[in-house]
Amino acid sequence: MTVLAFAGIGAYVLGTSHASGTATLVLSPGSSTVALGATVTVTIIENSGATQVNAVESDLVYDQTKLQFVGIDTSTSPFSIVASSTGGNGAVSVANASSTAQTGQQTVAKVTFTAIAAGAAPVSFANTSQVVQVDGTDDTGTLTGATYTVADQTAPSVPAAPTASNRAATSISLSWTASTDNVGVTGYKVYRGGTQIGTTAGTSYNDTGLTPNTSYSYTVAAYDAAGNNSAQSAALATSTTPDATAPTAPTALTVGTRTLTSIRFTWAASTDNVGVAGYKIYRGGTQVGTSIAASYTDSSLTPGTNYSYTVAAYDAAGNTSAQTASSLFSTLADTTAPSVPTSLTSPGQTTTSVTLAWTASADDVAVTGYKVYRGGTQVGTTTSATYTDTGLTAATSYSYTVAAYDAAGNTSAQTPAKSFSTSLALGDANGDSHVNISDLSLLAAAWQSRTDLRADFNHDGVVNISDLSIMAANWGK
Repeated sequence: MTVLAFAGIGAYVLGTSHASGTATLVLSPGSSTVALGATVTVTIIENSGATQVNAVESDLVYDQTKLQFVGIDTSTSPFSIVASSTGGNGAVSVANASSTAQTGQQTVAKVTFTAIAAGAAPVSFANTSQVVQVDGTDDTGTLTGATYTVADQTAPSVPAAPTASNRAATSISLSWTASTDNVGVTGYKVYRGGTQIGTTAGTSYNDTGLTPNTSYSYTVAAYDAAGNNSAQSAALATSTTPDATAPTAPTALTVGTRTLTSIRFTWAASTDNVGVAGYKIYRGGTQVGTSIAASYTDSSLTPGTNYSYTVAAYDAAGNTSAQTASSLFSTLADTTAPSVPTSLTSPGQTTTSVTLAWTASADDVAVTGYKVYRGGTQVGTTTSATYTDTGLTAATSYSYTVAAYDAAGNTSAQTPAKSFSTSLALGDANGDSHVNISDLSLLAAAWQSRTDLRADFNHDGVVNISDLSIMAANWGK
């Protein structure tokens, strides 16, 4: 047994084992949240009810990694004799005694700690704690400890306004003076235009993916491991630089699908410090189009023809790369002839000409024109589906055929032959292509006739003076 003797009041025996008493020892408050670095005062309360006691031993055990002992205050205790011990090993002992018997609830002592680390900080009674009755009997019943939560509630200091340490067309590098904290700064939150865009453990940040020649506003806030955030710094107004860098030149033009009138080709895509907006396509040194993709189809071309192409890349700022080396590509040759014309007719004839007409041909590219044949010999060409053959003999039959051709020289087969005749010469009643005495003899024989109309040159249904006048006008032809 341990004996504590207090002068003037005799000896009181404090045993190391407890009787099954009713007196309680309680710590107050039983729990609370303590700010890191702040102090917490724990009150030891004894309650013996109606039982008379005159000595109390309170042996406290605490987590010295979370709490640091500061001191013991017994000024409000009714016990007049006090002995205390702070072994520095996470234990505090307070022994109280009085020559006057105490009943009911008493304040034994107030023990103060400083919160030195975040986390749960339990304080409990060791099993050597006891409440002693006047007759020396141990009346200890329940020993109730407490647990305190130490929390870091202090935010870091506000960082100074950031500065732009480097600016480019699509990025801005920021830096700032470090913040301080009661425990330690964990990192910084970076805001652009009031919206958080990232975090960093250091005092610098590179914001990328920006638009060239554009203004931006930045602030920075510090935070610690407990999640305490400082206010945001003063704002920095800055901007990216204009984009003055052209894309790289495209390479490797490669021909793809070719038709009679189109050529498709591709190339290796360009790169750019911001982004390639598209490509300019050149044919024979003249720009003929643009493309967003690394491919292009040039159309409305001539079959079987070579074309020289180059390509240049451009960006949104209008910077344009050099052109590629020229590449020579050709359309496919046209080997298909037009269809054969149809429905050959003669809508008109004179004594020296025959007018022809037909249904137009079709072609895989285009019909360039038609060749007209008389008696198997080509006598002319036309770009339309009509033709007038001249210099012919009156009242003569001629055989015609027509063939279509295209720009590549492909020529269709000829139409089936059809014969058409020139008209009689005016005044030529016998059809010998001459106006002479023989015709006059026929006119005289048919004078005033309405049935023999060979000499009815004006086609009024009767041979008369009008027909004689026509004959006279053409006499000798």
